[in-house]
Amino acid sequence: GGFSTIAQPHIMVRTMLLDKVENFNKARIYYLLSLAFFFLATFGVGLLARVLVPEIGSVDAELALPTFAQQFLPEIFIGLILAGIFSATISTADSQILSCAAAISEDLLPKNKNPYATAKVATLVSVIIVLAITLSGSTSVMSLALIGWGALAVSFAPLIFFYALGHKTSEWIAIAAIAVGLATMFVWRHLGWHDGVYEVLPGMLTGFAVLLLFKAFTKQS
Repeated sequence: GGFSTIAQPHIMVRTMLLDKVENFNKARIYYLLSLAFFFLATFGVGLLARVLVPEIGSVDAELALPTFAQQFLPEIFIGLILAGIFSATISTADSQILSCAAAISEDLLPKNKNPYATAKVATLVSVIIVLAITLSGSTSVMSLALIGWGALAVSFAPLIFFYALGHKTSEWIAIAAIAVGLATMFVWRHLGWHDGVYEVLPGMLTGFAVLLLFKAFTKQS
């Protein structure tokens, strides 16, 4: 899950916006401190909810925070918590949709005559696909988030690592690595093995293996 971060465009863009390399260590400290606080707060809310509203676990654990807030906090804080939940969700969703639209309009169709219209159509198509996936499934928001996180990770993290190590590959081999990684991830999840090992690990390993095999094969030939 941690290595997957480098494949998340809405997170990596923050690193890309650093004004100079010398500030990287300072940014790292700020990020890790805020992340530590976030994790402690998350676990704290979860433990409090298990004690104070234990019945929510049998209904939907994702409702623990808003239910906890409605029962124990003043109305103004309930509004703040609900606003925080929805703003975080929408912020991530719109970042991912815009990234998908940009990939379609700028990477897959770089020479189109009307880039603005293409970007709008790509955004609309991305939204429709996302809505179809969300409405057709019965999984929780957390499960969908993990699948989305994993899909980006197994698709791009092996390639990023490969290029960071100073290697290069062809477009078709890169596509093959993405396809193999995604296939491994979904098969792993379909078989139920993700309960023991998060499907990102085998997906990333198989994708990286495709790239390494290609490199070894081209060296021999």
